[in-house]
Parts: sequence; C-alpha cells; structure tokens
Amino acid sequence: MTSDWTGRYPWPADRTWVRVMNATTLDGSVGGADGRSSSISSPADRAAMAEVRRLSDAVVIGGATLRAERYRPLRAADPDGRRAAELNAAPVLVVISGSCDLPWEEPVFTESDMRPVIITSGSASASHLARARENCDVITLPGDTLGMGDIVAALQDRGLTRIACEAGPRLVAQMIDEDVVDELDITFSPVLAGSTSPAHTITSPRRWNLLEQWVIDGFLFTRYVKDDLLA
Repeated sequence: MTSDWTGRYPWPADRTWVRVMNATTLDGSVGGADGRSSSISSPADRAAMAEVRRLSDAVVIGGATLRAERYRPLRAADPDGRRAAELNAAPVLVVISGSCDLPWEEPVFTESDMRPVIITSGSASASHLARARENCDVITLPGDTLGMGDIVAALQDRGLTRIACEAGPRLVAQMIDEDVVDELDITFSPVLAGSTSPAHTITSPRRWNLLEQWVIDGFLFTRYVKDDLLA
C-alpha cells in the first residue's frame, strides 16, 4: 500500500471533505472476538489508515470507539510533508460525546502532539466539562442532541477541513443519514467473525459509487464517493 491512492484528496482547497475509514468482516462485524477492529485488520490496512491520518486535519471518533479501541496518542508523522500541505504538525483528535463522560486517564488526552477537541451537547454535566477542559478544547453545541452538520461546521470554523472519521457504526450511520459524508473507505477483511455488529438504520438510503479498489493479502480495499460528486 502506497500513498498513491490514499494521498489523493478529490476536493478543492476551500472545501470540507469528510472521509469515513472502516473495516468489516465478511459477515458484517466491525471487530473480532475481542470487540476491537485491530483483530480483523492487517499491515496493509493499518498502513492505509496511517496514510489517511498523515494527510488529514482531524481524526473523528465517538466516545464508544475511544473506550473500545484504546486510542494511542496522535503524533506527528512526516512533518515536512504535512508542512508542505499546509497542515498542522499532527492531526487533531476529535471525540464526539454528548455526555462528555470519557476515560480521561487515557494518554491520548495528554500525550498527543495536538490538543484534542471534545464536541459535546448541552446535556453534559458541569463536572464532566471541567474535567474535559483540563487537557482538551471543548466545543459545546446547543441542545441535548448533536447534529452532524453542526459538528462538521464547528470543525470547519477551526480550519479542520480534511476530516477522517474512524467512528463506530452508530455514529457513521447518523453521519450518512444526515448527509455529511463525502467518501467511504471500506476494508473488507477475509474473516468470518461469528458475530455481527448491532444494526443502525439509515433512513435515507442513497447510491454510492465505487471510485477505486485493490486486493492486498486477501483484504479488499475500496473507496466510494456519493454519486453527485462524480459529476
């Protein structure tokens, strides 16, 4: 896997692009027996994710993904390349959590090269917000629910326009349903996990177009974009 495909971002410099990165088994699970995506991944899959991160402004996840995957600190990779692309030294970790009740002891909050961002709602408690502000920038959106369009707009206001989303199926389904996703990068792992992930209904199905595909060590790598983006 090289940067030849993952390094291409098909949008103008002044446009926000939301790119979902996801892996799934042949029977539709997003994790192995341990519930983590790493157990259905491969070296090529990890290299693809690293390359997308390398050229992204922000890595977006939900609170559930943070707890399950135990994210490592986001550090600078290829600082010269990022500088040439007018990017910050490292991507910013963005955690979406309505409650703001997160495992603050995780080193991803204290050892990442860029200060993480927490996006939360008006329902978060004062104590959770105070804890979040110790090591993170906190964006509190109005209301008790978080709209995906508002989240993307808040990131765009901070200059974070190349957005890589590594969230779980519930958050991804909401993002697709609210039409904020431009690209789906899906890796099909040649594994039967013996279980399937909880279903999350998309109320407005739409067609996605296959842009590119590769097979490496039995893993199928795909890139899909919305049909109207090919015009």
